This record gives sequence, structure tokens and C-alpha cells, in this order.
Amino acid sequence: MEKLARDHGFELYVIGHPGCPPLPGTKRVDAGLNSINCARGDEMNSILAQIVALKPALVIVAGRWSLYTQGWIREGKLDEATHFITESSGVQATQEGSIQTISRTLPRLLSSLQEGGSAVFLVKEVPVLKDTINNTRKTEAEIVPTREEHLRVSKPFDDALKSMPQAKVLDPASRLCAASCMARKEGVNLYQDDSHLTYEGSLLFEQDFWELIKEAIPQR
Repeated sequence: MEKLARDHGFELYVIGHPGCPPLPGTKRVDAGLNSINCARGDEMNSILAQIVALKPALVIVAGRWSLYTQGWIREGKLDEATHFITESSGVQATQEGSIQTISRTLPRLLSSLQEGGSAVFLVKEVPVLKDTINNTRKTEAEIVPTREEHLRVSKPFDDALKSMPQAKVLDPASRLCAASCMARKEGVNLYQDDSHLTYEGSLLFEQDFWELIKEAIPQR
């Protein structure tokens, strides 16, 4: 996105809140250190209000959605820092409740942004590797998911999208997965770890983003 902003001369604001989904009114109450960033439930409301006040022509919403639908799985087990979310106070977040929370709050987020005059599109998460790409003891074939495995992980978020048939969505798996997904291309790493793309990996989607941007932003 920074490259596109430089090349085409538009302003870009990158807004993130570590450990928290971009969903209004949601909170995390687990053992993760960064859960304090969204422990009250009003943090994302404040950020959303500031975004609406900026009156951007386009808002791109991205998140590692499977953290909030599947939990943080480490070495095959659900970590104490589950990352499950809730809207309720004094309630232990569960996987089922977290999925329901996303289904309620995602349409609310899109409506708030669109009512503020912004075009909005959602980015689904990149396929999550089974191990970090930097683990030299494993081959690429051992760490990449198949397309079917990725689809199973992303299904709860895909189900939430069904209530928003008009939402514009970019799916990274469309370029990263055939029968299996890929972590490298022509010997170049596409991932930094297990879930974040390198600069080279992000360039695979440059034209996809530019087409969406041109549709949303009147050309000068």
C-alpha cells in the first residue's frame, strides 16, 4: 500500500491496534500480554470514531481473523492467550461466542464506515503456515497448508461474510493457493514468519489493491 501511495500520489493512513480485531465494542480477556490493548471494549469504538472523522475515501479492513474464530493454536494446542473476543463484561470468551461476536460486529463496522461516506473493502487473512518459514528443519511442503485446510480454517469468517453479500472482499488465497498454498516463489520467501507477508509477498497483490482503489477513489 505504501508503494501504491507513493506511485499514485494519494494519502495513506495505516491504523492498527496490536492484538485486537478491528471490530467495535469487542474485548479480549485472556492471558495474552497484548490483550490489555482491548480489555475494556471501548478502544476500537474510539479508533473507529477517529477514522470516520478523517472522512477517508476508502477504508481497507484487515485482520488475522482465524485468531478470533479458531484461537491461537501453538504446537497443536489452544494457548492460554486464546484471542477469543466478546462484547460482554465479566464473561469468559469462548470459541462459539467469539464467532458470534464477529458475525454481529463486522456488519456494524462496515455500516459505520459506509454511513460516514467511505468506500470499504475487507481483506481475508493470508493462509497461516503450520510453522514459521524460518524453521530450517522443515521443508516448505511440511509447513504449507493445502487449500482445503485453509478453507476449513477460514470457514467461520466466510460464514460471517454471507450476511454481507454486497461487501467487497480480497482473498489472498486466490494468489497463494492452488491445491496447496505456497510460502516461497522462485526461491523468494513470501512470508516473514507463519502469518505475515514479506514485501515481496505483498507485491503479489499490488494490482489487486490498485484496481479496488481506482474503483473507490475518483481519479484526478
